[in-house]
Amino acid sequence: MKVCLISPVNKKTGISKYTIRLAHALEKKGVDVTILTDYTSNQYEDIIYDHAPKVVFLRSLSSLSKFVRKFDVLHFQVGNSKYHLFQVDLISKVENKGIPVVSTFHDSTLRGLFYYILSENLWRKYSDIFSGLIRKYGIQFLKFVEKIFLEPSDLTIVHSKANKRFLSSKYPEYDFRVIRHIGYFDDFGEEVEEENGCNSDYFLLCSSRYKHSNLDSIFKTFIKKFHDQNISLLISGVSLKKIISDYGFVKNRLGEDIFVLQRVSEQRYISLFKNAKAVIFPSELSSHNTPWERKYKPIKPLLSFLGLSKPPIRTSGALIHALSAGSLVIGPNEVTYKEYIPSDGCYLIEDESYTNLVRVMKNAFYKRVRTDYSDSDILKEIHPDTVGKKHLSEYKKIIYNFQ
Repeated sequence: MKVCLISPVNKKTGISKYTIRLAHALEKKGVDVTILTDYTSNQYEDIIYDHAPKVVFLRSLSSLSKFVRKFDVLHFQVGNSKYHLFQVDLISKVENKGIPVVSTFHDSTLRGLFYYILSENLWRKYSDIFSGLIRKYGIQFLKFVEKIFLEPSDLTIVHSKANKRFLSSKYPEYDFRVIRHIGYFDDFGEEVEEENGCNSDYFLLCSSRYKHSNLDSIFKTFIKKFHDQNISLLISGVSLKKIISDYGFVKNRLGEDIFVLQRVSEQRYISLFKNAKAVIFPSELSSHNTPWERKYKPIKPLLSFLGLSKPPIRTSGALIHALSAGSLVIGPNEVTYKEYIPSDGCYLIEDESYTNLVRVMKNAFYKRVRTDYSDSDILKEIHPDTVGKKHLSEYKKIIYNFQ
């Protein structure tokens, strides 16, 4: 079987890690995999595998139609950033080619994509796409942006039951299959190196520009309760560096006991999870009174009208890393986390209420024990072998039904 994984690319970090890992999982099942993507000079290098999957850049093709006809399945990796815009253009070109199309929604509603469009003036670059959609749907096309990918897809894959329920409630006419986010089961044995003077004991805070409604509580708890405990707070999420400037009391502590991690090697990255006292995830279902909310406040009425005012339901890749490493997880008591996190070894904090955050962080600091999730069903479901097997099974079904 020949499968083409159509992946977005981040010009800073390269091809999606998830796409690379899925490609290797499929290759182990005997699938001939090619990744089609936009050009990047920063191709992702995986430390675990001794070879890179085949990668073809879109601009190198003389004929897209001839290229896609080589494959049995076209599989779009759909996400929520501006790096997916080229897919919107590409999917219109591969429709009606007589080949089964699969789309994976990485647990978002693509809302973030349109924040980029609105805030970074990308309308002009993709004016031909959007003008056609506006003519057909009016401004309401933003409300149904998922249909850009749903309509031509013969199969839509999501990573969580929560996201399936969310999308099914909006689009009951479509069928969504749940295949878990692939886990990173690497060698987590390497000891962490000190980060420019940080303590060997640390909490690892994982966030992004869309997920920091509880950052204020987390920062204040750490500063007030752990300032003399010889422990650091490492922040994974380079996009937070600008946001932190809004938290003056945090900015003043940078380089002392709070550190924002820059780009690190894959080996360094995975070791961070294993050696952390706990991995902390802020709430993502609310953005009340945050810098992120203030930035987009002028367009809130438009977003509300379009039905895009609620943040997407997402399964964090960092959460998968943490579980794979056996890290103790402190996360929000939200549907996606409750679905993924095993009952033992993790703490779920009520949304917008970090009243017991101090107790939980102290427990993690004083009583840290490696967590063994090996018997957890969720770890079996996110194992690369399971994910590859389930994808192959679904590919075979749609090929059979397509004939």
